[in-house]
Amino acid sequence: MPCSTSSGSILRENWPTALCAAGFDPNLPTAWLMEGILYALTSHAADLLLERVTANSAPGSTLALDHQEDSKLLRGARAALSKELVDIWHGGPSEDLNSWLARYGWQPEVHALEEVTTAHGRPVPPPFDPQRPDTGRSWLAIGRLPS
Repeated sequence: MPCSTSSGSILRENWPTALCAAGFDPNLPTAWLMEGILYALTSHAADLLLERVTANSAPGSTLALDHQEDSKLLRGARAALSKELVDIWHGGPSEDLNSWLARYGWQPEVHALEEVTTAHGRPVPPPFDPQRPDTGRSWLAIGRLPS
C-alpha cells in the first residue's frame, strides 16, 4: 500500500508522505503512539488523524493512546502553568474510544486510568481521581488491526 493521506488542511502537514520519504513502509505492521495529543484536537481533527494512521497501517499494526476528559481541577492546573495550556484543549474524539477505534477497523482495548493505576498499586492522579470533586475521566487504550 502506498503512503496515504487525505485532503484537507487539518494537521497542516502531509506527514504520511514525509514518513515515507524518511523510509517508513506502510506495508509492514507499525506501532503508533498517540500520547498527549487527542484532547488538543477538535473531533474532526482527531478523526482525520486516526483516518491517516489507519490508511498507513498494515494488518497487525498496533496503536496505543491516552485520552482525558476536561475538568475544573485540570483547567485550574493548566491555568497555573500557562494560559496557552488552557486554550489548547479542544476535546478530541466526540464518541467513546471503543466506538471510535472500532469505526476505523481497530480492535480496541480501553481501560479507565483508575483501573490501571489501582491494578499496579499506584495512586490515581488527582485530576482524574473519581473520589475527588471536579475531576474528569482518563483512559488508556490499545487498538490492533486484525491480521
